Amino acid sequence: MIRDRSMRLAARLADQTETTMLAQEEIEEQDIRIQALSAVLASQKESIEKEQQLSASARAEVTLLTDQISRLRDQLEVIKTALAQEEAASEKKDAKIEDLGKQLNIALARKVHELTQYRSEFSDVSNRSWGTIRPSRSGGSVRIPGGAAFRLRVRRSRGCG
Repeated sequence: MIRDRSMRLAARLADQTETTMLAQEEIEEQDIRIQALSAVLASQKESIEKEQQLSASARAEVTLLTDQISRLRDQLEVIKTALAQEEAASEKKDAKIEDLGKQLNIALARKVHELTQYRSEFSDVSNRSWGTIRPSRSGGSVRIPGGAAFRLRVRRSRGCG
């Protein structure tokens, strides 16, 4: 009986040793899996942190770019307003130049008409009495018969008189 009991105990001990060894192998496998999963988890955490940093950086850059775009839009609005004012001023200047051109043409046409009349009067007078141009008594003008009077300045040279 002791021998039976000892054999049973030895068998039971062998079973439990085998069970313990199997459990230890399973624990070791689980430890290996845990280590692998821990490495994956650490890698994923690192990736998440990098993405969060990139995301924060990207958000900061987007904010900066949005501010720059806003400032550029404001500048464009100022330029647009200045351009509209310049165009309006240019149109006013063009209208003024056109008006002055018309006024000049009218004035030139009047002067041409007056000169044509003076020419025809002078031509008539000179054809009739070319030789009768006489100095007036006032001394500084010449009178042409027919009503035209011209002022003359006569310079005398120092040696002549």
